[in-house]
Amino acid sequence: MRPIKSKRCMLYGICMLLVFSLVFIFLDERKVSKIRQRLHINLTGSDSFLVFGRVNKMLDTSRRTAEVLQWRGKWEKNSEVCDPARPPSSIVSYRLYSGKLPFVLCGVGNDEDEVLYRKMTELSYRFSMKVDDYISTYLDNHPSTTFIDIGASIGVTSLRMARKGHHVISVESEKDNVQGLCMSVAENSAMNHLTIVYHSVGNEDFTSVLPNKEKSSPHTISADKLFSLSNQNFLVKIDTAGSEHNVILGSKQLLMNKRTRGIVVAWETHKGQRSGEEMLSLFNIWGFNPHAFRGSGATRLDTKGQNPESWPSDVIWLPIE
Repeated sequence: MRPIKSKRCMLYGICMLLVFSLVFIFLDERKVSKIRQRLHINLTGSDSFLVFGRVNKMLDTSRRTAEVLQWRGKWEKNSEVCDPARPPSSIVSYRLYSGKLPFVLCGVGNDEDEVLYRKMTELSYRFSMKVDDYISTYLDNHPSTTFIDIGASIGVTSLRMARKGHHVISVESEKDNVQGLCMSVAENSAMNHLTIVYHSVGNEDFTSVLPNKEKSSPHTISADKLFSLSNQNFLVKIDTAGSEHNVILGSKQLLMNKRTRGIVVAWETHKGQRSGEEMLSLFNIWGFNPHAFRGSGATRLDTKGQNPESWPSDVIWLPIE
C-alpha cells in the first residue's frame, strides 16, 4: 500500500507544479516591465479569481469600430486612431459570470510577445475581479449612473459594464490600447453604450485649448471635461499607473460635484507616500470615506485607528450621506 500512496503523492505534486508553471512560465522579466506599465498591472492583490484566456479566432476588421473622442476646445471625433484598415488582431475570450467577454489585443509583435501579453493581461484581470464585481452590482442597482473608467487599458472592466447595457466612458492614452478597445467594442456589440476618450487625465495641459493639436499625441485634460459627456450620476475608477493623485488634484469638480457617487482608486503605489496623504486630505475635506471591497459590497475603513499603509490595493471612496 505504501508504494501506491507514494506514487499518488508524486503524481499530485507533479500536477500542482504544472498548474503553477502555467501561470508563470512566460513571465520573462526582460519584457514584462513595459507590458506591465501599459496594462497598469498590480501584482500585490490577493483572494482573487484567476481566469485563463485563449486565442480562438481572428477579428474581421471590416466591421464598424467604436467612435473615439478628443477635446479641442469642444469634443470632436477622431476618425484616424481606429483605422478599420489595421491588420487583424487576435481575440482573447474570458469566461466571466456573464459569459465570454472577447477583447482585442493590439500592438503585439511576434508569437512570444503575444503569449506574454496575454499572460500579463490575465494576471491584470485576476486582481480586478473584486473591483469589477462591486462596480457591476452598483450599476445594476443604480441604472441611471455613468461609469467613467480613467486608465481603461485594454478595456476589460469597461467592456463588461457596457455589454450589460450600462453607459460607460472609457478613457485611455495608449494608442495601441485604444485601437484594440475600438475593435473590442464592435466585437461585443457595445457601440451604443461605450464612449472612448483618447486622452491622459491629470493637471490640464495648456495645449488642450489649441485646435490643431496633433491627433496622434493626445494632450492631458482635466477630469472635469468628462462630466459634460453625460447628465447622469457618476461612478469613477482611476487606475493610472501611479498618477491617480494627479487626476484628483487636477480636477475641481470630481470631489465637489454631487453627481460623483463613488471613486475607485488604485491605492497600492500611494501607501506611505505624500501623494496618498494629499488624497486623504482632499477626500476628507469633501466628505468621502474610504471603503474596502468585500464580495460585491464595501466595508468602511478606519482612518484613525488603522494605518492607510495596511489598506488593500484598491480603495473606493464613497460620499458621506
